Amino acid sequence: MTFPDDFWTQALFLTPLAVVAFVWITYRRYLAPEVFRDAPQRPPGIDASDLLMGLGLMLLGMVAMSFIARSLLPNLPTDGTLTPRQHSYRSLLGQACTQLPVALLLVTRSFQHGAGFAGVGLIFKHPIRYILTAFAAFLIGTPLVLWITHTAAAIALAFGQTLPEVGHQTLEQLTHSSDTVAIVLIALSAIVFAPILEELIFRGLLQNALTNMFGRTSQGKWQAIILTSILFTLIHTTAAWHTLPGLFALSLILGWLFEKRASIIPSIILHLTFNAFNITMVLLSPPPT
Repeated sequence: MTFPDDFWTQALFLTPLAVVAFVWITYRRYLAPEVFRDAPQRPPGIDASDLLMGLGLMLLGMVAMSFIARSLLPNLPTDGTLTPRQHSYRSLLGQACTQLPVALLLVTRSFQHGAGFAGVGLIFKHPIRYILTAFAAFLIGTPLVLWITHTAAAIALAFGQTLPEVGHQTLEQLTHSSDTVAIVLIALSAIVFAPILEELIFRGLLQNALTNMFGRTSQGKWQAIILTSILFTLIHTTAAWHTLPGLFALSLILGWLFEKRASIIPSIILHLTFNAFNITMVLLSPPPT
């Protein structure tokens, strides 16, 4: 079994930070069953029928994306060996075809239910509080997410598996790119569009609908958060498998924020901050040899 040279250095750095974060979460009872008891309530603007409509629209978007890609990007290789710029084009096209229509449907349906923007958590009442909450969640949650990912990597290495230097396809593209246009487009996709669209779909649509199905009690909200996080993790299977437990933990935090503040804004801010942090770390790292 061979571990990278800096593996144990990272472990020694992450472990005490993760322990402090876990102790703080336990002390503040952030995972207590009754944690959402005094949380503000959103109007029930989304139901199971909206979830089915969103799923159907996403499937149609995938078909449309295939036809559009063949027309606008005919030179895309079919074996997965995309250049960074081609990868950025495909990511943006995928977001435009599969995620943006669902997000627009979500907001439209919430207005039709009489809940307006508040029905999907687009509430802007306390912007400073939302920013501070997201920043605190980043400081507490990031060490835990990275430690969980690092531990999963250690288990994989202990069983003799070889892990990629970068755990996500988008980040891997950045390590091999000196194309400024590609870097800007990838960053735009990952830091701006992905947090907004993914949070609207997973928290605003999926978690919202599941909460209304399971009941708007603390138990129902936890069930919705966990099931949403499982699905959130599954759609990121293009990432290296050892990063998936960390992504699941990140999604739990995002879902917790959504329910605790009854607004999707803190979740979006945390999501974009986490993505920006990862992209910054990759860009500042020495290129692979």
